Amino acid sequence: MVAQKQWLKEVIVVDNDSTDQTLKVAHRFDAMLPMRYTNIPEHLDKGPGNARQAGIDIAQGEWIGFIDVDDFLPFNALRIIDTALNELNEKNITPDYLVGNFIEYDYTTDRFIKEHKRDNTWVHGKWYRKEFLDKNQISFKENLYTHEDVYFNSCVLDNLNGKEEEFFFIDSPVYYWNHRNSESMTSQDRYVETNFADYACAVGEPHFKAIKQFKNRRDFFATTIVDHFLQLYFYYQAFLYTYKDTANPNSIEIIKNYYTQMIDCTNLTKKEILDYYNKNANKYIAQKQATMNAFGSFVESQSIADFLDMITSN
Repeated sequence: MVAQKQWLKEVIVVDNDSTDQTLKVAHRFDAMLPMRYTNIPEHLDKGPGNARQAGIDIAQGEWIGFIDVDDFLPFNALRIIDTALNELNEKNITPDYLVGNFIEYDYTTDRFIKEHKRDNTWVHGKWYRKEFLDKNQISFKENLYTHEDVYFNSCVLDNLNGKEEEFFFIDSPVYYWNHRNSESMTSQDRYVETNFADYACAVGEPHFKAIKQFKNRRDFFATTIVDHFLQLYFYYQAFLYTYKDTANPNSIEIIKNYYTQMIDCTNLTKKEILDYYNKNANKYIAQKQATMNAFGSFVESQSIADFLDMITSN
């Protein structure tokens, strides 16, 4: 425990209106760990993004990592992170972002589902230099109900990619993600029905900003923006197939809004987008399969060409 304390500047517990005696349990560690406590500001909702931001706002440590209430860290996670940082420092490298592997775990069956490697989608197993976040004003978007971590990581990666700065992977599991918790946000029907606008915001807003900010990386961000547009297309087709007449009626407007902003900042034409899709067919076959893995098998109700015609017609 003494060695553990050397790696920990602080453990910040954010009270999210808990009703399960979380604070009482946390206080048991006050004598052993550098515990600190805070709350989500009253004017904000109680979602995970606002909780994480409340912790960032009072953090005093050099590095920040997140852990959700239903997840846990391997016993040697901090040792792995510390070793990786020391090895980089010995090479005179000062990283701003570290990406560790994380294990997708099913508590209900006590089964390991998958080890996610080199995955930048979520905040699980990621560590961020506090100075980097502050200097570049990177924060969670207030009241983004879902995909709040996708938004946050998009901001992080866009900043690093825009400046062509390196980030580093650690090929070891440093986080266990309880994906199958029946009480979690990602297991509720509301998540599937309402996350469409949040996803469009999470992958759109940071990239639309980055392509204008980092003009020397315009082609890179244009490709990223189109890739996410096509991911929206697959999500829409999956939702439409699964929910049919009860699918979110605002989905098309959400996609149209994304498309309008995409055209505005990339100056691509509809034909160029379709040509790009056809030229990268194998990539989008894999993207469609990944969508099926997440939401179940589906049949597209229209081709991408017909879809583009539909959303661009008056």
